[in-house]
Amino acid sequence: MVKKRQRWYRELAQSRTNVAYPVVISGHCLVDKMIPLNIEEEAVEAAIRNGSLVPEKCEEPDKLVFVSRKGARDEPLVVVTCFRSTHIKVLTVYLEE
Repeated sequence: MVKKRQRWYRELAQSRTNVAYPVVISGHCLVDKMIPLNIEEEAVEAAIRNGSLVPEKCEEPDKLVFVSRKGARDEPLVVVTCFRSTHIKVLTVYLEE
């Protein structure tokens, strides 16, 4: 059971991040999260393309959570995404303490 669960999110992440799927950021995420926290769109996309998956936060069939380091203070940037057939939708972002 655990191996099957691990397989689905890794396969999904590899299939979508290796291809140039467009990243779409929700309005809530942009206005309420990214602007106040001074997070740039490029940092969000870099977290999706190069960040590490957080398996315990992923949910079938299409919710994947990535984490990467941001800025000079090396803060963990967490990006919650929903993978669609034509794009990757960013649901929310936050800096983990």
